[in-house]
Amino acid sequence: MGLVVLGYRVVRELVKHCHSLIRDENENDDTPLHLACLEGQTEVVRVLLQAGAEVEARNSSLWTPLDCASAKGHVLCVNELLDYDAPLDPIDKTKTTPLQLAAKEGHVAVTRLLLESGASLLACDSSGRNALELAVAAGKKEVCMTIVKSSEWMAAMRNVRGDSNGRRVTPFRMLIKKFPDVAKPCSTGGCTKSNGMDSDDERYAMLFNFELVDDSYVVLPGGSDMDSIASSATTDIPYDEEGHLLDHAELYTTESRELKKNHPLMMMVKYKRLNLLNHPVSISLVKHKWMSYGRDWGWVDQELSNVSNGVFSDRRLGNLARDITDKVDLSNHGFVLAGKWVIIVMAAINILREVFQIYQKRLAD
Repeated sequence: MGLVVLGYRVVRELVKHCHSLIRDENENDDTPLHLACLEGQTEVVRVLLQAGAEVEARNSSLWTPLDCASAKGHVLCVNELLDYDAPLDPIDKTKTTPLQLAAKEGHVAVTRLLLESGASLLACDSSGRNALELAVAAGKKEVCMTIVKSSEWMAAMRNVRGDSNGRRVTPFRMLIKKFPDVAKPCSTGGCTKSNGMDSDDERYAMLFNFELVDDSYVVLPGGSDMDSIASSATTDIPYDEEGHLLDHAELYTTESRELKKNHPLMMMVKYKRLNLLNHPVSISLVKHKWMSYGRDWGWVDQELSNVSNGVFSDRRLGNLARDITDKVDLSNHGFVLAGKWVIIVMAAINILREVFQIYQKRLAD
C-alpha cells in the first residue's frame, strides 16, 4: 500500500513540474492513463484525471482508458473514469466495447457498474455477438446472470445472427445449451406477468410473452431475402401490443426441418432441460398451440379413448404412433412446425403410458 501511495505522490509531483507528461505515449500509443488503468492504480488514475488526462485517448488497438480498466476488471478505476465522463461505448478495431470486454473476461462488478451507467447491450462486435453472447461463449455464468437481471436484459436477448452453417443463433438458444439455470430467469423475469387482479379474484389471469421461446417469425427489413434472415440481427418484434402476429411478419426460414430442429422448445427436449420445459411459459406455449390447432387431433382423442377401453388390437397399438405423423401435415405454414413436433412427442408419450397401463391391467387379470 505504501508503494501505491508513493506512486501517486510521485506522479502528482511529476505532472506539476512537467504537465505535458500526461500526453506522452509508448510504442503501443498507451498514455500514462492507459497504463494506470491496466495496472489498476486507482490513485494514479485520479491524479491524472485531475491533471486533465484525456479520457478519450486511443492506443494502437483503439482502446480507451475505460477499455483498459474494464478488460482487467478494475472496478474502482472504471468508476473514476465514469466520473470524468468517459465514453461508455467506444469501439476498438474489432468493434468491441468496454462492456463486452468485461463480460467475456468474467468481471461481474465492472459489468454491473457499466450496465447501471447505461452501457449498451445492443452493441455487437465484429462477429455479431453482444456482451451476453460473449459471456456465454466464454463460460462466464455469473456475468450472464448479471446481464439477464439488468433492466435492459431483453435488448441483449433479441440479438440474432447466423453460425458458420447459416443456422439461426440467439442468446436464449445459447443459454439453453450452456446455462439453463440462467435461461430460466429470462422466461420468468419478462415473459410472465399478471393482469393486475388479486390472485383470489376470479378474473385473475397470467399473461405470457412467447417472444423468446417461439421466435419463428420475424419482421423482414425492406428487400431482405427470406433465406438469409437467420443471420440478420433485428430488434423488431413480429407481434402487436395484444400479442397478435403482424400481417407482414414472416417465418425466418423456408426450411421446415430447420424450423423444427432449431426451435427453442425442441432444443430444451434435445438437451433435457426439464426445468425449462416445465416452466409456465413453455407449458402455456404448448397448450396454446394445442388449443389453436387441436382440431387436427380430434381423431387422436378418440383413438386414445379406444385404447383406454381395451378395444384396440395389438397391431393397431403398434401403428398408432406412426399414424400421428401420417395424418398431420407437418409442412403447414401456419402451425409453426416445431410446435407440431412438440405436440407429437407429448401425444406419443401419452399413448405409451396408456398402453403400459393396459398391459399392466391384463397381466393383473
